[in-house]
Amino acid sequence: MAEPPGLPPGKLPPELLAEVLADLAGWPEDVPLGPAVGEDAAAILPPPGAVVVATDPITLTGEQLGRYAVLVNANDVAATGARPRWFLAAVLLPPGTDPAEVRALFASLQGNLEAVGAVLVGGHTEVTTAVARP
Repeated sequence: MAEPPGLPPGKLPPELLAEVLADLAGWPEDVPLGPAVGEDAAAILPPPGAVVVATDPITLTGEQLGRYAVLVNANDVAATGARPRWFLAAVLLPPGTDPAEVRALFASLQGNLEAVGAVLVGGHTEVTTAVARP
């Protein structure tokens, strides 16, 4: 069986990942280690007090993924009275995903993170046969 056109299974090509990460806004001083090619963790200098975290995968739709990923998780944090500041993204893409879709997804994440006052600090990206849609 031939591979579909677009991205093959595995990690995103380093050049594409570097491109979409370079398009993100600069990180605040409380993020001394943000997302980067080859970086599997982030470093955050939290202020004194509690750090409120949340994670919800977006499986209800294949549309507006960046918007839903940010707003659903930011809402969970905000519902506790905390302000959303940092975001980790687990991005799983089906084989054959067009690089333009990756660029659009990261642009949507960035725009929606800016709207809630948060920044992408890291995460994981992968093209995998385990999913049929992003």
